[in-house]
Amino acid sequence: MISMKCPAFDCNGILDIDSIMPVDFLMRVRDAIRLMEVLASPIVIDCPFMDCMCTLVDYLREYPIRACPECWRLFRKHHYGGYHDELEEDEEEEEEDEDEDDDDDDDEEEEERGGEGEETL
Repeated sequence: MISMKCPAFDCNGILDIDSIMPVDFLMRVRDAIRLMEVLASPIVIDCPFMDCMCTLVDYLREYPIRACPECWRLFRKHHYGGYHDELEEDEEEEEEDEDEDDDDDDDEEEEERGGEGEETL
């Protein structure tokens, strides 16, 4: 609901624009407002999937994970404009890092015990 003060000098009434204007005019006004917001934002994102190529508008809300409104696939957008097509890639790297940390911990424990670990030939 959009309202405004009555333009008459001595009137303190509030006018409801929704009840005065035709519905199709109000829809055009709201579409124009949305379009102005989009055009004011200089950041436009293309869907990274080659079979889609949809264009998205970045509203600068800094959400790192996006869903394409056309193909509904998820991708990660970094603030510098890079993409990660596969979200699982980062998860696999984290698991590998954790495995390496576990191996390092085992080596440190062996050194603390005086090198009494298993010998390999």
